[in-house]
Amino acid sequence: MISRRAVLLIGGIGALSGCAPSPVVVGSPAAGSASPAQLDAHRREAVREETSLAALNSSCASGAAAWSAPAGFGEWCAAAAKAHAHHATVLAQADPLGGVNADHSPLMASPSPSAPAGGPSGLAEALVALRTGYETLAASHLGVALAQTEPVTAMLWASLYCYADAGRQLVTAHGDGASFAVPTGEGSAVPARIVLGSRDETLQVLLSRVDALRFGLQAMIGRSGDTQTQMVDRVAAVEELRNSIATQLASASARPSAPAIAYTLPGDVNDPSSWPQIWGKLESGVLAAWVPVAATSTGTERSKALASMAAQSLQAPSHGVALSWWPGWV
Repeated sequence: MISRRAVLLIGGIGALSGCAPSPVVVGSPAAGSASPAQLDAHRREAVREETSLAALNSSCASGAAAWSAPAGFGEWCAAAAKAHAHHATVLAQADPLGGVNADHSPLMASPSPSAPAGGPSGLAEALVALRTGYETLAASHLGVALAQTEPVTAMLWASLYCYADAGRQLVTAHGDGASFAVPTGEGSAVPARIVLGSRDETLQVLLSRVDALRFGLQAMIGRSGDTQTQMVDRVAAVEELRNSIATQLASASARPSAPAIAYTLPGDVNDPSSWPQIWGKLESGVLAAWVPVAATSTGTERSKALASMAAQSLQAPSHGVALSWWPGWV
């Protein structure tokens, strides 16, 4: 059963009637969590890496037109540059979990970007640099996320890893710069000191988001006359995911919550033109639930959850719904 402290915060998909509470349970700062006087080695390195990738993306955005880059490439890079600069700002401040009212004064001087001073000279060079940069950043954030012992801190690094690995996947899959996803968006939340529920509680929330996604897909399939083969295939994958989550809950002696009879969907399901947004927002809700699951897991279970989270990260953008700068924070 979800804690009585829980409050419903349906991130990115609006109110879904029948859904379990959000993966975040708002609470006061934990005792002994005073802001550090200086940055630890992980945060110093992360600030340097995020700053460098912000500079590289900014150079790519500036050069996109001259390079005759495919449509969408420059816009994606411009948005990514802002996201990485914001990540660096949050990581450099005294308390990276300070929320919207945090003091952004940095505890270290802005590092010099490692990208070449003039930036890439062409699209091919830019794509190689982006791929290398995102591979390095994702691996670095993953290592730190796996090492965390405090769930809320693990969530900070899991979110950073999610964003970085989404970039890695995108650049790897589209090595010519074409068909880049919708630019990432700032979102409405930043990391804050919250109290997460238990792993079982976060798994129940994830289960409810998966059930909402399945319900929405089935509703759209029914109205299409069963012509949406991509949706049909996705439903099959979602069914497997639901079974996996239910098995994890059962192995922990927790009873998986039954699906609600109906869910309020984020759009008019009777209007086919709204289906991509409905689908994307429901996928975004699933991603937002994966991040706390990873944070409240430990050992190999955290590693598995982070992998599942990363695999989910480009589902919403593939339907035109932007990945936020801080996945999981709602």
